[in-house]
Amino acid sequence: MTRPSLRTSLAFAATALLPAAAAAQVPPNAQDLSSTRALAMGDAFRAVASSNEAIYFNLAGMALAPRYELDLAYGFNNGTDLDLYNGSIVDAKSTTLATGLAYSRLVADGLDGHVANLGFALPIGNRAAVGFGLKYLNFSSPEDTNAITGDVGLLLKPIDLLSVGLAAYNLIDVSSVEAPRRAAIGVALGSDTTFRLASDVTFDFTGDETGLTYHAGGEYLLVGAFPLRAGFKRLAETDRNYVSGGIGFIAPEAGLEVAYVQNIGEGQGEDRTFSFTLKFFL
Repeated sequence: MTRPSLRTSLAFAATALLPAAAAAQVPPNAQDLSSTRALAMGDAFRAVASSNEAIYFNLAGMALAPRYELDLAYGFNNGTDLDLYNGSIVDAKSTTLATGLAYSRLVADGLDGHVANLGFALPIGNRAAVGFGLKYLNFSSPEDTNAITGDVGLLLKPIDLLSVGLAAYNLIDVSSVEAPRRAAIGVALGSDTTFRLASDVTFDFTGDETGLTYHAGGEYLLVGAFPLRAGFKRLAETDRNYVSGGIGFIAPEAGLEVAYVQNIGEGQGEDRTFSFTLKFFL
């Protein structure tokens, strides 16, 4: 397919990949929508979830920091011929009930669809929040899908530098490969103004046996404005391993983030993802 000429602008919450063996790559799954920041950290984000990425990883995270943020994103993966366009907005400033809205367009070999997310989060005191939301999927391939499902999340901060995240995805079974039933737990140390170290485990209940994915990542805020990130992800069921990294620039009014993810399996050199995000803080 012809690659859009804009292959280096927009930005985002961008891409996730689940390509399989080199000879027969599998298109990404809509549930694996990720983001530039999270991609760079190996998708270890369930206990972080402090930016618009919370819409995908843990809806509860929208409520823990007052902000009004608009993200625009673009991601691509040459191995699956994937292009992902995304826009999201979160308002956690004007009301107690934080609200997030996102739209994603995915096009790849064997994949063509749209995903819309609407989520809400409510703080419980100063150290906890809950989140819930709906997800609309409209796909023409790999199979016809026109359905609504939902996610929930919980985020706890027992002490200032420690957070624990729990999330469940696609609670309404819509019998679609684009909406696998999953759950995840994550732990993170640090804060958005200093450093983060995070680790997650994701459980996939769609097969005969529970599929496991392991995530680990970190970020360090250099001189208060330049985040440096690295991560690792392992899909145990298919024995695939990914390393990742990213950089960014964050100013009071806007930010720019870049991420790169590489499959390190033998013969999987083309399975690599690039993601870009523009952030606006209103």
